[in-house]
Amino acid sequence: MHAIPLPVLTVTVNTELDVIGASHRARQIADFCGFGAQDQVRIASAISELAKALFSHGWVGNVGFAISNDVRPQALVVDISGSGFDDTGTRRPDTWPETVEMGFVSARRFMDKFEMSTHGHGTRILLSKTLPDRSSLMTRGSIDAAISMLGTLPSNV
Repeated sequence: MHAIPLPVLTVTVNTELDVIGASHRARQIADFCGFGAQDQVRIASAISELAKALFSHGWVGNVGFAISNDVRPQALVVDISGSGFDDTGTRRPDTWPETVEMGFVSARRFMDKFEMSTHGHGTRILLSKTLPDRSSLMTRGSIDAAISMLGTLPSNV
């Protein structure tokens, strides 16, 4: 992952509707970043599968979207972090429930990078996907414009 992300949006996930909203926001942000329709669906699917699987096992938290930096190559970075999934504080990768493992498989397949850590009573997953070469350089100004535009779009359609 890159060191200086430019934040775009954070979605709080406390309900099943929030899981759906996070997926819709992922697709909208992917569109803004210049990803084609197929990659937009892949990114939204990765977020949806992970958030749905984790939420179904007691996880609540945030899905944060950012752009890796303001120089090329840029990447869409998604930080999924929260608590409540693991009541023991740690969990070996081979002991995750099958539904969560399937979410991991989808995310690894659809995204360029997948990093996960479990600490205390929380889980953090960092995903990234390099922006297409044809994308405009994302700057703080263009991200602020996107945030304004996202504020006018519904998060659950």
